[in-house]
Amino acid sequence: MKFCKKITVSRQGKELSVNVEHFLSLEKLKVHDSKVENIFCLNEVSEQQMNFGLQDIELHNLPMITCLFKGCKNYFSLKNLTKMNIKGCEKLEFVFSTSIIMCLPQLLHIRIDECNELKHMIEDDLESKKSSNFMATKTVCFPKLKTLVVKRCKMLKYVFPISICKELPELQFLIIREANELEEIFVCEEGDEKVNIPKLEFVAFVNLPSLCQTQGIHFQAVQNRIIQNCQELSLTNAITEFLREYTIHYISDYYLRKDINSAIDHLREETRDRDTCNDDSEIEVTILTSSQGIEITVEEVTALTNTKTLKSSTYSKSLSSSSQEVERH
Repeated sequence: MKFCKKITVSRQGKELSVNVEHFLSLEKLKVHDSKVENIFCLNEVSEQQMNFGLQDIELHNLPMITCLFKGCKNYFSLKNLTKMNIKGCEKLEFVFSTSIIMCLPQLLHIRIDECNELKHMIEDDLESKKSSNFMATKTVCFPKLKTLVVKRCKMLKYVFPISICKELPELQFLIIREANELEEIFVCEEGDEKVNIPKLEFVAFVNLPSLCQTQGIHFQAVQNRIIQNCQELSLTNAITEFLREYTIHYISDYYLRKDINSAIDHLREETRDRDTCNDDSEIEVTILTSSQGIEITVEEVTALTNTKTLKSSTYSKSLSSSSQEVERH
């Protein structure tokens, strides 16, 4: 156990029976189909911060878990963590504590799915925010985050508070779907602050009937947009002609490819259903042929998602540059 790099746990009791010292050198942790109530539990008061070596955390079907980190605050650090995948944790109310988000400098990918009680991604703890001087800090909480996917979290109110997360400098893919209670992506507790997401290339908002605030973020300027059943938003759909091919060849993460293709397929199916029903309403989709720098507006998305292969000698500069980064991870 001393040199263990990976642990897979399933059908465990309420406590995860792995000593804390074993976690320090652990690189990958998978916990599936278990009744554990928390993952990291530190009962003893320690003057030293626990620096875990974990790079990848995967938690699936943990119906009893209420929090990931239990114990004294400011004693957990996950400075090597790059991926977090959480699915089917019905009682989980938040993912990150206000203290630990300052210790995630390498986090690249977050994927949350089917967490029915999840209300916030970050603990709603005003006292901790004030004591930690979150309002005044200039530290970026997620400096390397590239992908954020949140699906089927029906109680989710918002994703991040602006007071903590003012900038996502490397975020490229943002997918949020099936969250009926979601009103805002980034909530602003006071004033009129905005979030800076300079590298965002793909956004999918699907089945978000209550979403009405985007905090001044110009999602309309994002090249690839899929907006469905978001009645309070005025955004339109737009997709670069090479999105499907780019997804296949340049995105190595299986789940992200699946999420993007699922959003495209859902848009195609909705268009076909409307055509079958002879619905007079139109789904406007803009196909951007970036190599030529022009926009073509069409009434149907079929031209984008059919089985024909779209050919061109070049990819857009933005896609080709970002593909190198995604492929590395």
